[in-house]
Amino acid sequence: MRIGNPRFRTRLFLASLAAAVASVLVAAALVAYQAREGQRAGIEARLVNDALLIADLLSRSNVSGTRAVDEEADPLGRFVEGRVTLVAADGRVVGDSTQALAALPTLDNHGNRPEIIEAGERGRGVARRYSTTIDTDLLYVAVPTAHPDVAFVRLALPLAA
Repeated sequence: MRIGNPRFRTRLFLASLAAAVASVLVAAALVAYQAREGQRAGIEARLVNDALLIADLLSRSNVSGTRAVDEEADPLGRFVEGRVTLVAADGRVVGDSTQALAALPTLDNHGNRPEIIEAGERGRGVARRYSTTIDTDLLYVAVPTAHPDVAFVRLALPLAA
């Protein structure tokens, strides 16, 4: 076929158009992925900084006892605009900004949570997973603290945030 043939030119145009559309779609998907990962990394960095600040504040406080510790979690949760969980050395939850004091004994032991284990080993832990407690996907960050009743501060934000 000659280049001057209208059928050949139409096929060539359609093939070029399909390649261009495919390239634009791939580029858009890559940009969206990078933007999402950049946003997640920013949220993670903010959570780590907030967790370190809370851990430092708790280590300097004289708050003790489960009731008092749990009462500290609520304003901290409002401050970080996320979920704050205060975990004892044995994995018991001793404070949570999303749970009432009476509900704390019913919560699972958090000592085996990946972010808690990693925080104990490396000084900071990060995990992404589904929370059965509040029924949503969350980004978790945990750091150790030097408090007599609280061994770890864990913060969580919905990944949709």
